[in-house]
Amino acid sequence: MSATEQTTTANPTVAVIGWLRFAPERLQELLPQLQQVVAATREHDGCITYDVAIDPFEPGLLRFTELWPDQAS
Repeated sequence: MSATEQTTTANPTVAVIGWLRFAPERLQELLPQLQQVVAATREHDGCITYDVAIDPFEPGLLRFTELWPDQAS
């Protein structure tokens, strides 16, 4: 990681943390669409990171984390 990347990721202005709940049996069906959303968001100018995780303890729960340099992004 470069010094610029370290500074940018260490000091994000906007952090968005959220979750969505789906029927557990539909997660596999939704993954291709979810991958498209994640890929498109990561391409957005200013996106520092955008991650999604399947909660291992709550079936059907997806957790989202986004980091942006400012609200305009």
